[in-house]
Amino acid sequence: MKYLLSTIMVLSGIVMIIVLSLQIYSYNVPWYMNRMDKYEISEYTGIDRDDIERICHTLADYLKGKRQDINITADVHGNSREVFNDKEKYHMVDVRNIFDLVRSLTPVSVILFIVCAFASIKTFGKKTFNMGILLIGIVPPVLVVVPVIAVLVDFHRVFTLFHELFFTNDLWLLDPRTDILIQMLPQPFFESTALLWGITAIALFSICIVAGIVGLKRIKRPKH
Repeated sequence: MKYLLSTIMVLSGIVMIIVLSLQIYSYNVPWYMNRMDKYEISEYTGIDRDDIERICHTLADYLKGKRQDINITADVHGNSREVFNDKEKYHMVDVRNIFDLVRSLTPVSVILFIVCAFASIKTFGKKTFNMGILLIGIVPPVLVVVPVIAVLVDFHRVFTLFHELFFTNDLWLLDPRTDILIQMLPQPFFESTALLWGITAIALFSICIVAGIVGLKRIKRPKH
């Protein structure tokens, strides 16, 4: 029972940190706009910056589940048109399904972690709890060493592999010459976002390591 409880606590804690840190940037319009300005997306797409921001809000709300489509009109190179074509819309349906899964995992992982953490302290004491917190911080970095190296060496290959694994069609193969979605969200956007998400997750895991070590040392400290 002790090991089962600890395992559930550690796994739910890891999932909780991953999905929460992921959502920090997935729905973050200011971050989107920071990247849009850096990569001069307005000039590249021929869309006014204010419209770019409006489109980003539309995409973020769609991924959050706050709207059911990404139908939006804007001036593109001086011509009023619907921003996204059917292929882009169908691809975003697939993307939305992944984000729906992430959103469903969030409350489940948080609740499981809290319940298991509370039960661990009450049933087996603070040592088991702090060891679990320590493992939450240690396990993911050990498991992702190879993937991280792969991303740093060849992000494009990893990005392609991700799409081949998680999508059952080729709708994600957009044309940067004609498709606004890939023009707005080019590979450098995903590279910088993935990097920042990774840094955030590592920072949170590091906090768990420090908290676990400090907690264990306090338990071992002799009482005067």
